[in-house]
Amino acid sequence: MKIVQLVHSFPPETWNGTEKYTYTLSKELINKGHEVSIITGSYETDKEIVSDQFDGIRVIRFYNKTRRFRYPAGFLNIPNIL
Repeated sequence: MKIVQLVHSFPPETWNGTEKYTYTLSKELINKGHEVSIITGSYETDKEIVSDQFDGIRVIRFYNKTRRFRYPAGFLNIPNIL
C-alpha cells in the first residue's frame, strides 16, 4: 500500500517528538512492506520542491522561508511527484 504522511518538519533538519514519531512509524510501515513518502516543509533549501531520501524513506520537501506551514504553489502537483 502507498502511504503518504504530512508533517511540519522532518530529519535531518529537525529531530524532535513529532519527527521521531513520524520517522519510527514510517520505518515500521516500510518493514511491513508498504511504500511510504513524507511530505514536509524545509527551511534549508531555496528550491520550491526537493525530493530526497532519509534513511530509506522518501521525503518531499517544500521550501518555507517563513517557518510557518503554508501550502506552496507546487503543493497541488503532489500527485505528479508521487
